Amino acid sequence: MHLSIYEQYYIRRLLRNYLIRLNYPMSGVAVCRYFQIDLSQILKQLNCSGFRLAVQDLRVLIEFHQTIRENKSHWLDRAEIEQKILWLLGLKFLALVANTPAIIISEASATRFNFVLDGQMHCGIRYSNELYGMCLMFGTEPDILSYRTLFTLTNHRIPFVLTASEQHHAIWVNLRSPACQSFFKGADSDFQQVA
Repeated sequence: MHLSIYEQYYIRRLLRNYLIRLNYPMSGVAVCRYFQIDLSQILKQLNCSGFRLAVQDLRVLIEFHQTIRENKSHWLDRAEIEQKILWLLGLKFLALVANTPAIIISEASATRFNFVLDGQMHCGIRYSNELYGMCLMFGTEPDILSYRTLFTLTNHRIPFVLTASEQHHAIWVNLRSPACQSFFKGADSDFQQVA
């Protein structure tokens, strides 16, 4: 049992539209292989024992998504189905990051620079006339520290940018933010100074 060519096309089209809405680059580390490899192979790698069930679930979700799209039904239902599809495809990070106010850009679209803070060299980017300092870098899927950092920034309303390249993701904190120094000084991750 494999995904048909049409099902793979539909998933890729859905993924491409989702990425455009997020402003996530198509060449980003989390998704580039989804446009290059047979999606059935990716599903097998992710769900060795539950591969057949994953394919069946995807087929049902695709059918629901088509029905909702054709009937121009609730956008909320469609978004929920899209997130379930992403989750089944192993793209949990993209499903979750859509619920944050993150500005997502290609790392190549930002201008890089280095700066010194408290006698230490740090990496920064300039994007949209703002300066950001890198606070964390991670691969395809973030670890618990990455999620915690993203949600702490969101909860404390600290301006940040998430960049994606072919090798990694990075979280950059706005250097004008009063909280930015806590990221570079190694303050605890709850950022109590900011609250």
